[in-house]
Formats: sequence, C-alpha cells, structure tokens
Amino acid sequence: RYIPAAEKCFLTAIKYNPKYAIGYRTIGWLKRSSHQYDEALQWARKSLELAPTDLETLLLLSLIHMDEKRFTVAISTLQRAIELGPDYGRAFYNLGTVYMKLGVPELALENFLQAIKYKGDPNCYIDAGYVCLVTGDYVGARQRFEESIGAGYFSFVAHYLLGFLADIQGDAKEAHWQFNRALELTASSDGAPLDDINLLGYRALALVGLGRWDEGKAILSTLDTRAADSGEVLCNMARAWAVMGDSTKAQELLSKAFAAHMGPTEKEVAPDPHFRSLRD
Repeated sequence: RYIPAAEKCFLTAIKYNPKYAIGYRTIGWLKRSSHQYDEALQWARKSLELAPTDLETLLLLSLIHMDEKRFTVAISTLQRAIELGPDYGRAFYNLGTVYMKLGVPELALENFLQAIKYKGDPNCYIDAGYVCLVTGDYVGARQRFEESIGAGYFSFVAHYLLGFLADIQGDAKEAHWQFNRALELTASSDGAPLDDINLLGYRALALVGLGRWDEGKAILSTLDTRAADSGEVLCNMARAWAVMGDSTKAQELLSKAFAAHMGPTEKEVAPDPHFRSLRD
C-alpha cells in the first residue's frame, strides 16, 4: 500500500527508537488528517503509553473522539489535559467546541473565554461571539467579533456575522456595510472571488444578506459537489438557503452537514437564528 513520505520517515524513526513518543503521536495526526480514525487512535494511545502527561497527545485523542462523536470521552480527555496544563488554551477551545455540539452554550462560552485568555486558537473569538449571538447577548457578540477583526483572525467571518447581527437588530445601513466588507475580504485585488470553499460559503451568505440572491445561488450551485465532505461549508450553505426561505433545501443540506466530517450537531444549530424559518 502507498505510505506518505512523512509517515515513512516517522516509521523509520520508531524502528530505530521504539520509545520515540513524538513519532507515534505524529503518525496519529497524519492518520487523523486522512480520516483513518481507528488507526489514528491506536497510534495516539501508543504515544500516550510512552508519555502519559503529553498535552498534545491528549489533545489528539480528544479530537479523534470528537470526530467519532464520542463527546463524553472527549470531554474527560480534555479535562485531563487542563489538569496537567491549566493554561493550555487549545484544550479550553476544544472543550468549548464539544459543549457547543452538546447544546450547552453557557459552558461553551466559559471555555471559549478561557481559550481567548490563554491564546488557545484563532477561532476562539468568532466562536465566543457566535455563542453570544445564539443566546441573545448581542453586545457580547459584537465585542467578540470586533476583537477577532482587531486580532487579524478570520475578519471575513466576523464582518459577515456583524452584518447578520445588524440585520437582526434592524440596522440596514450597518448590515449593508458589513456584508460588503465581507465580500471585499473574500475577493482578490481585482475583485474576483477567491477559490476556497470556506471563503465562497461566506461570500454566498454575504450576497444573500445584501439581497443579491441570484449571485448567491450561483456560488451555492458551484459548492454543491465541491463541499460534499465539509460539514462547516454545508452548514453555511444551509444557512444561506434558510435565509432565502427555502426550508426544504436548507434541511437537505443540514442533514448532509450533520453526517459530514467536522459537521455540526442538531443541538448545535438548533438555536441559530439563521434557521428561524425551519422552526416557525
């Protein structure tokens, strides 16, 4: 069978040093990146046997459990990492993510704020703001989205969400400005859309927010096949169709998102105001 060059290197290293924990852990990361979760788990566990207090190995194990939707085990693994490293921001961030998937936004926000404090992940500002948005804390949501822009993290997402928030609050002028800013950030210097499915998903959302539905639908049609394995992009596509009032298409894409890699859970999207039409 074909073995990637990086994996071959680490297999060779382990052959000469069977106690090389980082080698086992790195192969585990490689296996996870190619969605080989059972093998990834085996390599990660071997690494942990050799280095039982290694924080990155515990993080890897938790992510594999999250991929497999074993959320209870993921929580206990992340809590162990935090016990060993009380300032381990990446563990706090992923613990927040698990709680969001379980539909416990209060605990999710608590951990995202700890992740911000300890610089755990660039996504923590956006995710903390999203929790505030879905729980109705619009002041907190705006603060976190603006912090993300100030930190230089995912500004195109933050501007879209600020536009969506302004739209909810009835500030059409602000919404228009924020959506247009999101469009600018998802395009090259000549104005052409950047060819990345995540960027295109947010670009479609911004166009829909501006009422330019035909342009938004054109982008969504290009993503129908390209985003088939991306739970995050499928969810954004569902958001766009829901805002346009097509509940059938939105629900179809949500079902695909739930089953896809890194996709959301039903509890996670239940309070999302994008999907108000599905609840009415």
